[in-house]
Amino acid sequence: MRFDVDSFDTSQWDLLIDSDSGGLKVFKCVNWAEGASHGGVISEYEVDSIFDTITAAQNLTGHTDYRKMFFNASAADITWKTYRAVLNAPNEVLSRVTLSIAKGTASDDMSDKPADESFGDSITDDILLGDSLPVWIKRTITAASSDLIYYRNVSVSLTVSS
Repeated sequence: MRFDVDSFDTSQWDLLIDSDSGGLKVFKCVNWAEGASHGGVISEYEVDSIFDTITAAQNLTGHTDYRKMFFNASAADITWKTYRAVLNAPNEVLSRVTLSIAKGTASDDMSDKPADESFGDSITDDILLGDSLPVWIKRTITAASSDLIYYRNVSVSLTVSS
């Protein structure tokens, strides 16, 4: 679908949890707004969507976003699971947008987030009942032509597997 406006419609960058989640909940960091202060300790609010709109300028020049969140074991221990961030999108988007994941700390923010080389396809860890695992998701947009193409129903899934 092609539109001549200034940004991608990412209203569907909703959070989904797939597979054997075992009572996993995902919470926002206290400074959820995008920008230099993003990050911090866990908040009381569950994540409903991760990323905002990709602007025309970000599409043209390329862009990297970071989002910090906390995986929380709300029903039972979640032992030695592998966590991945997966982009569900048409091939045209998959060829230009990638997601990666890294472990964070209980209070890190944009000034001391994990180094880019710490991000990868997955992380593996235990989360004991009532505890949280701080994680960062990185979205990298590769620069493209000024011919903007928009896709609906693009979503990010967090997959959990043994």
